[in-house]
Amino acid sequence: MKTASMVLGSAFILAILLLALPERCDAVVINEILADNTQTIRDQNGNYDDCIELYNPSDQSVRLSGYFLSDRLTNHTKWQFPDTSIAAHSYLIVWADNEPTQTGLHTNFGISRSSESIIFSDAQARIVDSISIGMQMMDVSFGRFPDGSGAFRFMYPTIGYTNRFDGPGIVDPAVDFFGDTTIYRIRLSFYTPKWRDSLQYNFEVLNKQYMPARMIINDTLVLDSIGIRYKGNSSYTNSRNTPKKPLKISFNHYKSDQTLAGMHRLNFHNGVSDPSFLRENLAYKIARRYLPASRTAYADVYVNDTLLGFYSLVEQVDKVFLSKFFTHNGGNLFKASNDGASLQYLGTKKSPYKNQYVLKTNEDLDDWSHFIKLTDLLANTPDSVFIDTLSRYLDLDWCIHALAFNTVLSNYDSYTGSGRNFYLYDDPTSGLFQFIPWDMNEAFGVYTNSWNTTTQEIVNASNLAIRPLVRRIMSNDSLRSNYLRYITEMSTGIASYDSIAIMADAFHAAIASHVLADTNKLYSSQFFIDNLNSSVTVGIARQIPGIKSFIRDRSANIRTQLASEWVYPGDTDDNGVVDAYDIVPLGLYFAAQGTTRTSGNNTWFIQRSAPWGNRATTYADANGDGIVDERDIVAIGINWNCRHHIYSTTATMSRLDPSLVSLHHADFLRIYRSLSGDSEPILSMKKVLEELLEIEATSIVPIDFSLDQNYPNPFNNSTTIRFGLPASGPVKLSIYNALGEKVAEPYVRKNVTAGYHTAVIDARELSSGLYFYRIETNSGSKLRKMVLVK
Repeated sequence: MKTASMVLGSAFILAILLLALPERCDAVVINEILADNTQTIRDQNGNYDDCIELYNPSDQSVRLSGYFLSDRLTNHTKWQFPDTSIAAHSYLIVWADNEPTQTGLHTNFGISRSSESIIFSDAQARIVDSISIGMQMMDVSFGRFPDGSGAFRFMYPTIGYTNRFDGPGIVDPAVDFFGDTTIYRIRLSFYTPKWRDSLQYNFEVLNKQYMPARMIINDTLVLDSIGIRYKGNSSYTNSRNTPKKPLKISFNHYKSDQTLAGMHRLNFHNGVSDPSFLRENLAYKIARRYLPASRTAYADVYVNDTLLGFYSLVEQVDKVFLSKFFTHNGGNLFKASNDGASLQYLGTKKSPYKNQYVLKTNEDLDDWSHFIKLTDLLANTPDSVFIDTLSRYLDLDWCIHALAFNTVLSNYDSYTGSGRNFYLYDDPTSGLFQFIPWDMNEAFGVYTNSWNTTTQEIVNASNLAIRPLVRRIMSNDSLRSNYLRYITEMSTGIASYDSIAIMADAFHAAIASHVLADTNKLYSSQFFIDNLNSSVTVGIARQIPGIKSFIRDRSANIRTQLASEWVYPGDTDDNGVVDAYDIVPLGLYFAAQGTTRTSGNNTWFIQRSAPWGNRATTYADANGDGIVDERDIVAIGINWNCRHHIYSTTATMSRLDPSLVSLHHADFLRIYRSLSGDSEPILSMKKVLEELLEIEATSIVPIDFSLDQNYPNPFNNSTTIRFGLPASGPVKLSIYNALGEKVAEPYVRKNVTAGYHTAVIDARELSSGLYFYRIETNSGSKLRKMVLVK
């Protein structure tokens, strides 16, 4: 029997632009890349730097003067070769170390271990060769075998000499199988004529049991006695009565030594919720730049000689998959359940966790202790040590990449939204849990999670209370900064409109004739054509966004958000809590003006604001009306003691420079005089300003006559009453019982100066009960009630 590799042959890894390359000016190619060089080869300065090897397979020397290397598809001319040549059948090493001033060939960019694109262009900036790489491994290179013409694969580094294919046991035999627009012809033969009934019965009644079949690939490779079953949750249900349902293939279910290109299992996805047939393949391609993520291809799938349909082929996340990214593939692999998983701490027993997660490896050991510890730390680690503590249990950088990816592509049928479709691998070597994405047919805004997927806030979501990982990252200045940086990189790079539009057009052109020939597809041919660019309505008024129109609008919205500040009304110092010190920025930035805030009002929810000239003034405008003034006091009072998790602190308000206070003394005084009433917020803010200004309340003249609630209240024996006079004059304080009878007149003055004053009531002669106190002045009179308890 022929092997898969003999039949499938070598598949060239597509360039990131996925367009036909222009006619080459020469034969020089990118031949080998070393992206995590720790001890393999040193540059001229003795440093272990990343490097790119070019190879000239021709019989003539090629001059590279004016040629370019770049790691950005939006800028092919990032680094230019000096006057350099590469001899016939020779290699040239370029150090990708972001140190262009060093002697030799040193680029102005580095190579990311997680993912990268390398573009080699001629003097006219036309692409000569390019390669998009996924996750790379320490001191393992990614090179062509044979030199100059073969497919890329992992190997022991051979920088500067002939590539060998005798790698360290981690060479991936499936590297030749997958290609983003590779289309196979796959024929299935079942051993029963009622195969549809059997598949349905095995899936629904026998709990997803496999049944035997034969698979023939490209009319040549025969795999006998494979296991096949239906798969999926909503994808299975939403396939309705069509014969084209999602499938899972197990190559070694009946023959333990049988694999396809080293794979044990492979998924056939039927395009449910995706009339474009592009979402999964595009999303996985982008995800592989940053994370361990499945590879994809396409196939026309037949049962005997009848076309069943056009499918996406998606690599299974299992031990074979794990071996490509981790030194040890024997750790615990957890998958979120179909009902979703939150990463919330559910106690020390493992039974509650089994409702949200499925342990996919080491089921017999059933050890959940390390996972439970992770959730405990997510919930209970103090902010001050969060990074240091969690970094010993969780690869935070990979997590942040995953969350940024979900946000940019609005991939909300994920941990970010539904809580579904993600794996966590407990890597025994590093001791860290690693995020692995899954099932992205509803990316690009299809799954809404009850959000507007085009305008959904990138730093705030309605489910933060039940998404501790997102909440903790957003509440940490450093982690949130990295998250926003990754969003910027993605949304302006490989996930930008220009990049995705180019990829989507190329994918669409490659698969169009196959999709149109699929008579069992879940959506019409016109929907397939339209959904590349525009939204389509399926079912009962369900909108499926167009790939290009969605990413255009989402990218524009993200740009707007990245240029914004996120404000909670009342938290004027942006420290996460509304308290007495929020009165201080009103005085410091009094009369500052800027843009009126989007949705500007006093309601406690995150509101986006265009940044003012001074960032702190953006937050000082508590009510969002575009000016900092005494009216912002209302927002502080309304939201008193409210807390949130997205903050960075614009100033330390409790210890201000005295000279700064002096400079703004008049504004602070005006704010102070505007504080009227006797509520806790008002009294607390007055106290802060009195301490800040080093003033006595009696030296401040209020704008209006005021009478505060007595304190304490209820009281025993004595209580204090505070009042404010805008002008000097007589004051009389009288006490009345519940019947309206005057029982005391503790305070009578013929001439009281303008300002704030207090009167102490001695109630030892009075009995318990309800009383009223009344102050009469030239500015008017006020009445309040109080309660005496003995």
